[in-house]
Amino acid sequence: MEKPKMRIDLKVEEFEWIDQEKGLFHVRMVPDPERYEKRVLNGEEGYLDKSDGSFLPTRVIAQAAPQLSGLPIYAPRPTIENVPQYFAEARKRIGESLVSEVDLKHEEDRGKIFLKDNLERKTLFVVLYIDITKTFAQEMSLIVDSYGGYVHKYTGDGLIAFFPAEHNFTGTTDSAVDCGILMKWFILKALNPILRPNRYPALQFRIGIDSGETQIIAMGADKVKSTVDLLGYTMHIAAKICAACHPNQLLIGESVFRTLHISRKKFFKEERRSKRNWNYLDANTNRVYRVFGFTR
Repeated sequence: MEKPKMRIDLKVEEFEWIDQEKGLFHVRMVPDPERYEKRVLNGEEGYLDKSDGSFLPTRVIAQAAPQLSGLPIYAPRPTIENVPQYFAEARKRIGESLVSEVDLKHEEDRGKIFLKDNLERKTLFVVLYIDITKTFAQEMSLIVDSYGGYVHKYTGDGLIAFFPAEHNFTGTTDSAVDCGILMKWFILKALNPILRPNRYPALQFRIGIDSGETQIIAMGADKVKSTVDLLGYTMHIAAKICAACHPNQLLIGESVFRTLHISRKKFFKEERRSKRNWNYLDANTNRVYRVFGFTR
């Protein structure tokens, strides 16, 4: 069974380069006051985690600090540095790509597209669906890539992405959540405003994120059809979280929330669901697995 992961959010108070070429520096950090409050509990000094009520003794921090000396710091940086500019460029790109063959063919008489028989309306729907699906898959894939993720597979009108976290679990968690947040705002602020004027229906979405171990499994039969897939309880729960989303909602699992930086965690609120709608168990505690919704 996978052990639960945790993180300590620290705030830099002093920073001094030792050797810039080698990337060596001296830093002094303290528990981030946005997340922690200094307290004395049962006669022991420490920090109360305001996000979940846990207590972090000062002696534990003192014991852990020497182990950090000399360790590398991994900080993946998204390639989208200017979001408003990226959205503007994307709107232009999408607008140019959504001139469908049907529009070009019937430019002189647009009324025929909608007033002809049922077969033509069905044909139009298929063309529109293909156009939107292609555009959606392309734009979401670009965002996943910009945050260090990989598209595992496309699922018709959706996709499954993963973010490897062998060396930097907490940083990768932040990146995956940032990716999901940008996906949400991209659809609402960049994609849908282009779809509506071009007579395409606005998109609704559901984004579910969870973290944990998965296995790479070869599926199928060599002489018939074989592929490599990602399997495991994490994949199962992530899919269930996505399905549990309300329209246009981003939900994360408890494992993600636990290891998320406070600068992001403060925008998520626990979702209370009835057992009829949500009864999946935490693999470690055997209690109902909590989910948290993005509130912005």
